[in-house]
Amino acid sequence: MANNINQFGFSFDDYINFSGGIGSMVHGGGSAQIRISSDGSFPINFGQPIAGLNTSGAGGANFSRSKNQTDRFFISYLGTGSKKELTQTTTTRNFTEGNTFLQSEELEETDKNLSHRMNFGWRARIDSTQNLVIDGNLSLSNGDNQRVSLVNSAREAIPVNRQDYRTTGISDRITGDASGSWIKKIDHGKSVVKITGNLSLTQSLAQNDVLSETSTWQINAWQKKMSNRFQDNETGTDNGSLGITLTQKAGNLLYLEPEVRAGINSERLDREQGFPLVSEWPVDSLSPEFRKNYSWLRPGFSLIRNSSKTRFTLSLQLENGRLASTLNGEEQTGRNHTFLLPGFMFENEYKTGRRVMAGLSSRINTPAAIQLLPVINDINPLAIQYGNPDLTPEKSHRMNLHWLIFDQFSFTSLMTTLSGTWISDKINQDRTINSDLSFVNRLVNVESDYDARGNIDFSTPIRFAGITVRVNIEERWNRGINLINKTENVYTNHTHRGSLTFNNRRKEKWDISTGIEAALTNSRYSIQNSLDNNYVNVSWFGELRFTPNDSWNFNLDTDYTRYSDQAFGEQIDIPLLNAEISHFFLKNKRGTLTLRGFDLLDKNRILQRMGEMNYLREVRSNSMGRYVMLSFTWRLNQFGGENSGINVKVRR
Repeated sequence: MANNINQFGFSFDDYINFSGGIGSMVHGGGSAQIRISSDGSFPINFGQPIAGLNTSGAGGANFSRSKNQTDRFFISYLGTGSKKELTQTTTTRNFTEGNTFLQSEELEETDKNLSHRMNFGWRARIDSTQNLVIDGNLSLSNGDNQRVSLVNSAREAIPVNRQDYRTTGISDRITGDASGSWIKKIDHGKSVVKITGNLSLTQSLAQNDVLSETSTWQINAWQKKMSNRFQDNETGTDNGSLGITLTQKAGNLLYLEPEVRAGINSERLDREQGFPLVSEWPVDSLSPEFRKNYSWLRPGFSLIRNSSKTRFTLSLQLENGRLASTLNGEEQTGRNHTFLLPGFMFENEYKTGRRVMAGLSSRINTPAAIQLLPVINDINPLAIQYGNPDLTPEKSHRMNLHWLIFDQFSFTSLMTTLSGTWISDKINQDRTINSDLSFVNRLVNVESDYDARGNIDFSTPIRFAGITVRVNIEERWNRGINLINKTENVYTNHTHRGSLTFNNRRKEKWDISTGIEAALTNSRYSIQNSLDNNYVNVSWFGELRFTPNDSWNFNLDTDYTRYSDQAFGEQIDIPLLNAEISHFFLKNKRGTLTLRGFDLLDKNRILQRMGEMNYLREVRSNSMGRYVMLSFTWRLNQFGGENSGINVKVRR
């Protein structure tokens, strides 16, 4: 795969195949895990809009061997590379207790990345009572980044500061992880012992050279300050855990499951920072060696009841952990923590096509080493950063409720979802804004953070009109706390989103879809109630597909989005129009000749608007514009145009 039209990645089907197929993701107990790494070593294209102009390429191979139905080995390699050229404008309106100020940034960035990734796994049925599963991967990546950022800050249209900030950076990263499980049935399956373990290692080095010119407006003149610095960060993580679980049948449909797990999470951060024009040696006070360790023991107990229609699990875990850190070899913190982690899961198919599910899960999130580091990071003089060695772990609890209805006779469906997350001791910003509008950012634990979501999706056919109607309503509410100049700011975002879609039912030759979607966001800030804002996005979408026979296909799709001028001061309209003609030929229609026109009106732009913490922000990014492409595809499989596997379609 190689292209320069922002098709950044493989399909989800390709990811499944390169990872060894669905069989590679099935673990003991029949559950399947699909993990997509955040390091970008396997680019996945879900159809999302992609900012910048991207040239990307990838290639790989997969090998698997099955001796029989219960013994299988697989290994795959994938190499990927990309180059992104990004032009981006960011406008931020910041709120403080007494006033507001505006900050604008113009960014030019060139980012190059190259990575190699290898996956492997083994599935073995040792005998009728034992099962072994092993998975692992290894990846190596490096990057080259160059950024030029021009920032201007003003209060009531009066300039306060400006900055020309240029960085050149290179990075190298190697990661590896392995996990395994062994399951043993005892006493004719009445007891099952499961031992699981995992190990992950990461090592990275990021080297940055920074040249900045920062100016502040003082007494009717700009006062300039030049800075030339280097900052090299070498980081690493070592994580491992081991657990044993006993599942014991305690009666008809009832199981008891005691377990115990133990693990350690270690992070290290070695920084070298200095002034190359003064000395090639780093400055000791800016160049810390920092270590963070969290060791934990987590015993737990679960009560499980399974039947043909109902599954129920009630669990309770007790996590005993010790969080410790050292700076330049001297201990900074060493605290013990004890957490109760309750959970439950309930699922009931009370009638054919009727299902209700509910669940509660709890977890602990420990602060990262960079968040604990108490040494100043002043690589950007307008945004100085401090960590906080006194941070405590976050406690997160998530509840969810699902109700699903599908009538197989009327083809009517109703899917309802309600979820909520409560985080106590949330790690958030403590921001001090100086008179010259520079920031000093520290981290603190705040009392709580809440997030709630609700969604209703209803679909039904209207037979006399020959159409299917789909209604989707979504509500999201978030409430968080941060500190602005030592004043507590409670920020609340509430988004209402709804869509109405119409599709024709008979699709032998014509497939027509059209609809409208609208989203209203309310942003509220306790530090200045008068600056509460609302903003609206409205879009119309449509797709027309005509397939007169098995040799031809015609497709036209359009998307028209309007971003309101509320809160952001400017209304923006983005109309998109794409067209495609395909001809299928050769034996079994294996060959496809396609003429495609993308963004025929040449209006494509990437726009994001958001309200968070103490600001409203708008980000505009360049993206691929109009092009026309003629392509030829030859499918190697004997079924021609019919693809097997899993298809994931995402409409933005």
